[in-house]
Amino acid sequence: MGAADSTGPYVWPTQSWPLSTLTPAQWASWEHDGFLIVPNVINASVAAAAAAAIREFVGANDSDLASWYTNTLDIYEDRTPSGARPHHGPCGMVNLCHHRALWALRQEPALHRVFADLYGTRRLYVTIDRQHFKPPQNPAYPAWSDAGAVHKGLHWDIDTRRSAWPVPYVIQGVVYLEDTSAEQGALRVVPGFHRRLAAWDAAQPAGRGAERPEGAAAAALETEAVALAAPAGSLIVWHSLLPHGPAPNLGSAPRVSSYVTMLPVDAAPFLALPQPLPSPQPSPSHHLRPHTTFAPTPPSPSAGRRPHTTLTLSRSTLTLPLTLPLTLSRSTPPPSSTLPLPSALALTPP
Repeated sequence: MGAADSTGPYVWPTQSWPLSTLTPAQWASWEHDGFLIVPNVINASVAAAAAAAIREFVGANDSDLASWYTNTLDIYEDRTPSGARPHHGPCGMVNLCHHRALWALRQEPALHRVFADLYGTRRLYVTIDRQHFKPPQNPAYPAWSDAGAVHKGLHWDIDTRRSAWPVPYVIQGVVYLEDTSAEQGALRVVPGFHRRLAAWDAAQPAGRGAERPEGAAAAALETEAVALAAPAGSLIVWHSLLPHGPAPNLGSAPRVSSYVTMLPVDAAPFLALPQPLPSPQPSPSHHLRPHTTFAPTPPSPSAGRRPHTTLTLSRSTLTLPLTLPLTLSRSTPPPSSTLPLPSALALTPP
């Protein structure tokens, strides 16, 4: 993407580094549409093990279809008798993060290579996020036809209002653990919305919401949303500026997926900071203007054996765009997670 003036609404890199996994055509599609479907990223056995772990956690047994619908509490609004948040409910989200099958998925080399291509650096954190198990709508289980306020319609997970411009280069991702058709509750996005954010925003009323389009604007975007079908093991990535959300599951099988993304260790070039961060090795990539081109330099393979480590990221505790500086604190992974890494890194605001 070419350079723009400093009043642009978002940051986007100009790809000048060699691509290891993505093709030039895929990069061009990423720039134009703001999303990509990348097949065969996760090994079939790894995807199957993760799907089995999710089924076990939510109590789903495919030989007993009623077990798909057992959990009916809203994971945001309701509480269990012990006062805890429900682990699963009609929105489909599953509060499971640390099963070893999920750690195996997060450390798949092909997953890292895709995000390294998208960011232009191999120095990445992998996020710890939730899972998704959404069975088909069924009139015998009406609670599962209401996803709840949080997951109705299209939304954003970042602030897209003019006061938050320029929006950082933020990438979200989900892995389909099983074949997912368009009618099976697949992720929906509005292709190319990032390129027309400024014009769209100018037509919205003052004081519009930060998290989702509203009224007639929301209805119009719903007509443009595209459901992204893909086979098991596919990675779907999208820029956070795209309005997105799951479709109702009108198929015959559950949608089973795992949310995962990666973030650069050096986030400064992607955040459009008003002032450059001090750096022991200054480079043009540390002095960006909004919507200005840059080219992060991939580190040498000898920079370290591990291509990435782990980052704890929760929508309930951390909101992007990030406010720097941030502090990194070490925490020991739970005993159930057998990792080749000595520890996990937890990102916490100061």
